[in-house]
Amino acid sequence: MKTDYSIGELWKIFCKNILIVLLVGIVAGGATFAILKHQQKTTYTAHRSIVIAHDKNAKDSDSLTRADVLKMNTYAQIIDDPITTNRVYKSMRGTKGFTEDKNQLNGQISTTTNADSAVLTIAATNDSRNIAIKLANVTAKTVQKSLPKYIKHGGSVELLAPAEDHTVDTVTTPNVHKLTIYGLAAGLVLGAIVVFGIDLFKNQRR
Repeated sequence: MKTDYSIGELWKIFCKNILIVLLVGIVAGGATFAILKHQQKTTYTAHRSIVIAHDKNAKDSDSLTRADVLKMNTYAQIIDDPITTNRVYKSMRGTKGFTEDKNQLNGQISTTTNADSAVLTIAATNDSRNIAIKLANVTAKTVQKSLPKYIKHGGSVELLAPAEDHTVDTVTTPNVHKLTIYGLAAGLVLGAIVVFGIDLFKNQRR
């Protein structure tokens, strides 16, 4: 009964059964591709920025702007709060393709602040490119109307460039091609183990 193999013998076994190894690898890679392709999902994120502004002719406009910069995180929390997102939901209802409820909408709208800046960026994420774009723009317009009451000394919200198709970020997960390669590699390893195992089994029976 032979239980130990030289490198040369292992190589001969591998070459003799190369078709089996390749077949297992291809089946594993193909199965990985088919399963992950079915699970693959693409999400779209549109952005629109707003700026907190004060009358430039006001005597203390600079100090008011600096005060707003310190409050940007507070303003961001107000935008993310249901008090704002519920208004956005009411504006989005009836939009073709929009199927989210209020709770889902809370997770699709987010804001980011920029250091030492009075600019806030609103991000809207959805499975539909068009809905993501409209959601970002509707949210910005809603904030333009509702946020000023939280800004002291007559501050206003100015809208910057609207969210448009060419500015949308796209994320597709999982990475099917990368994981298919991993599946193929794992299949080849498994195939090699199978053929060596079969050879060892045959030797034990002799």
